[in-house]
Amino acid sequence: MNKKTNMISALKSKRCLFCLIVMVLLVMAGRLQAASGRARLFAYFTVHQWDLDYIADRYSMVIWHNHPRSVASLPVLREKNPQITALLYRELFCVLKEETQLAESVGQYEWIMANHPEWFQRDIHGNIIEVPDYPGRVMMDLGNPQWQEFWIQETLNDVKEGLWDGVFVDDALTNLKAHDLPRLQNYPDDASLQSAVYGFLKKAYAAFRAEGKLMLANVSNSYDYPGLFERWLEVTDGIMEEHCSGDSWTWGPHVGEAQFEAMQTARAADKWYLCMTYGFWEDDERMGLSLATYLVGSGGKTGWSYRPDRESPKRIPVDPDWIQDIGAPIEDPYHDGGVWSRGFEGGTLFVNPAGRSRPILYLGEEHTIAPHSYKKFLHKDP
Repeated sequence: MNKKTNMISALKSKRCLFCLIVMVLLVMAGRLQAASGRARLFAYFTVHQWDLDYIADRYSMVIWHNHPRSVASLPVLREKNPQITALLYRELFCVLKEETQLAESVGQYEWIMANHPEWFQRDIHGNIIEVPDYPGRVMMDLGNPQWQEFWIQETLNDVKEGLWDGVFVDDALTNLKAHDLPRLQNYPDDASLQSAVYGFLKKAYAAFRAEGKLMLANVSNSYDYPGLFERWLEVTDGIMEEHCSGDSWTWGPHVGEAQFEAMQTARAADKWYLCMTYGFWEDDERMGLSLATYLVGSGGKTGWSYRPDRESPKRIPVDPDWIQDIGAPIEDPYHDGGVWSRGFEGGTLFVNPAGRSRPILYLGEEHTIAPHSYKKFLHKDP
């Protein structure tokens, strides 16, 4: 997770030391291309875990912490929705100094300090690193083979004991700017850090596959490194793009194009691709652009989420205008002149990820689509 704006920092609420955070992810349950123009949503925000009827009715996958209440709820949830998939949430790059019942990380800080201090990542001065933007979390050496084995075995044991279907790995870091980290003793550049994380994921993926378990990962900024997405997709069951559309498209002219291409790559590989956008409930344009991006690029195991500033357990993060199904896609995503488009039974969507306006043609009429925006044309009834 690499935060690039103050807004994103304000919106992200991964830590909750005072209450149980339940993270729920809804994605498609089918194996083939989406048969509908209605979004298959995943929600990366707090949901009242005890409202299992609500969850079973609306979600096909959940990502929860390894809290005793979560584990106890799984059999009930599966009875209500036999098709649901449950993943355990687990941090990859750090441990908490004081772990809670959420069990977000692996191992106890004090035990590791006493028995394996070499597992901690150090800065260039030899100091243990408390993550600057996440106080109370300490960075681990992602390339240390013993730490890797410990993390894999502890996480795999939790997955099997809790009857989870797999694990969702957070913070599979790709660059040294993540979390405002200081200069690292073992990893002087992005390439060396990426090598360590890739090796970690590859080893973990083999272990989870051997047990018939899933492993998805949150990979940040893959679009800044050509070939990284494809390579890391090979050692996971899927990747979440945490900053799909929205502000990320202003970070570079290549970002939007890379996100669309990543969706097509995951689709061809039959791997998961999860699109998430941060924003405000009131920002209809941002929400609409994010959802249009998903609908145009989606197919196979693709899911969408709009993570708002205020979280409500009873509110689906979709603008009412988008709840209506626009029909099944009648064509694959089409890329022309920097614009992505797709036809559906009920309409056509155009998305412009570029930083300048582009001309588009719809039913013989020329229109202009603004930078970082979308246009939706609904077919009129005869």
